Order: sequence, then structure tokens, then C-alpha cells
Amino acid sequence: MGDKGHITAVFGASLSGHFLQPQLIYTGKTLTCHPNGVTFPADWHITHTVNHWANEITRKDYITKVIAPHIEKIWSQLP
Repeated sequence: MGDKGHITAVFGASLSGHFLQPQLIYTGKTLTCHPNGVTFPADWHITHTVNHWANEITRKDYITKVIAPHIEKIWSQLP
């Protein structure tokens, strides 16, 4: 209740109804802005920007680290 930091969450879904891993964007310039004592699932994309807003860099990261691997996984399962 005492921590009032700002955060942006980016969620994605496929047309087949699969929800993709989220991207959480914290406010800050270094990894120290990420919450202490919180363990996120390994496949979530946790990052930060100066103002916690999504931008071109965070969008590209989400595409390369979450969306592209999901597409590759689906393609590998096709006959």
C-alpha cells in the first residue's frame, strides 16, 4: 500500500485466443527500479523506461522477446 510507483502493462493475444506473456514497464533508469522481493514468471518481459511509458524500443523488445517466439512455436507445431 505504501509503494505508489507507476507501471505500464502491455498485453497481447493471438487470433486463436492465446494470451501472450505480458510486458511490464517500470519507471526508472536502471534495474533497481524493478520491485524487490517479487519473482515474475521467467517468460514475462520486465523492463523500464524513464517515464514508464511504452515507446518504440519497448515495442520492438516485446515483438522480439514475446511475439516472435510465440509465432515460431506455433509454426514449429504445424504439419
